[in-house]
Formats: sequence, C-alpha cells, structure tokens
Amino acid sequence: SLKRALVPEAEPPLRSVRRGKGWSAFLSGLGLIAAGALVGLAVSIVLFWDRLDAMGLVFRP
Repeated sequence: SLKRALVPEAEPPLRSVRRGKGWSAFLSGLGLIAAGALVGLAVSIVLFWDRLDAMGLVFRP
C-alpha cells in the first residue's frame, strides 16, 4: 500500500495559530462588506444624480 511521508506543512495548524486568524478573517470580511456598501452608495449616487439634483439637495460646503 501507499505510505505518505509526514510533511509539517500538510498538518493542520495549531489551535493558538488558528485563533488569531479567526479574528483576522472576521475583520477582513467586515471590511469587505463595508467597502461593498460604500461602492454601492457611490454607484447609486452616480446613477440617480439627476433625481437628487431635481430634489434640490446640495452637496457643496
């Protein structure tokens, strides 16, 4: 039968290493959602600029 050599890179990471990556992955996902919301807001403002202008909204200081 086929026997595989033990390779340290192929073993699952230790629990202490995994914990730190969990928060990192969570914050990365949260950042991705926030970036998507900002892009969606910018696209909707660009697409509906004529309607916003007709309503009399002023975005200038």
